[in-house]
Amino acid sequence: MFINPSHYGLERDANEGTIERMLEQICERDLKRLQEAALVSSPASRLECTEFGDAMARYYVRFETMKNFLALDRQADLASILQCVARAEEFKDIRLKSGEKSLYKTFNKTAGIRFPIDVDVALPAHKVSLLLQAELGGVDYPSEEQLQKHRIQYIQDRALIFQHVQRLVRCLIDCMIHKEDAVSVRHGLELVRGFAVRAWDDLPSQLRQIDQIGWVAVRKLAAAGITSIYALASTEARRIEMILSRQPPFGSKILAKAKQFPNLKVTAKVIGKHGKAGDPVSVRIRAEIVEFGRLSARKLGLAEHIDFVAPLYNASQYISFYAMCEEIG
Repeated sequence: MFINPSHYGLERDANEGTIERMLEQICERDLKRLQEAALVSSPASRLECTEFGDAMARYYVRFETMKNFLALDRQADLASILQCVARAEEFKDIRLKSGEKSLYKTFNKTAGIRFPIDVDVALPAHKVSLLLQAELGGVDYPSEEQLQKHRIQYIQDRALIFQHVQRLVRCLIDCMIHKEDAVSVRHGLELVRGFAVRAWDDLPSQLRQIDQIGWVAVRKLAAAGITSIYALASTEARRIEMILSRQPPFGSKILAKAKQFPNLKVTAKVIGKHGKAGDPVSVRIRAEIVEFGRLSARKLGLAEHIDFVAPLYNASQYISFYAMCEEIG
């Protein structure tokens, strides 16, 4: 502000007192905005970050993006999380340029787009969402001659988006963990793993995580009923070779790679319950990791069990358990 006062709306000959007063006003304004967004708090007149503020700083996320993350509804599905990430302030420079609208309308009509845009494709967030989905769904670039002039820009935008998207989703996951929103955390983890391998984590495209399996091989395996890494790991080597029209020892090599993926399993049992007439029943449950590939939870430094209490309000309610890796190194 002292070096370039005009950038902040000050006269070039503004004195030091004027600049310091304005600097103080800017700090007060921004601190108030951070407090209103629950990113900082001031217990006992001491300013400190909340869990959300720590996540914002840890992943270098912009303020408006954090506000969108914290406004996300509980139990968000994959489509909602993808839409929220696509609206991130980090992507504000990725706009629909002249002529690109027809390209992304073409993408939007492709079968590989899992969550099509149901309104006119016109916003930067629409472009980001479709570009991400095209990559995860293995959608080829359109062959129409009039769209080829946009190919280089498409590649550049894709690189920029994937430069940011994983840390954004990880930040959102940390926020949902603090909110104790397990459904959103599960869907966020599925999405971040999908971005890491550039394939949907809960569809047959997950098979692309294995070297030598491309999109053509994924389609052949899916047509044969092999739609996951774990289904592939339990398939005979010779059958893999028959499906993919390959010679030995191709099947054995693919099988060996598939079996290297961790296979997390969880058991759960009721260890106590309490309730009064007219009140929900509080059920105490112990969940245990019983297998992690060929390693035990203890060898990996994981807790062998987690105890928690769940309130049940009627006999039709049930509890689902999911165990998954944040990433596979």
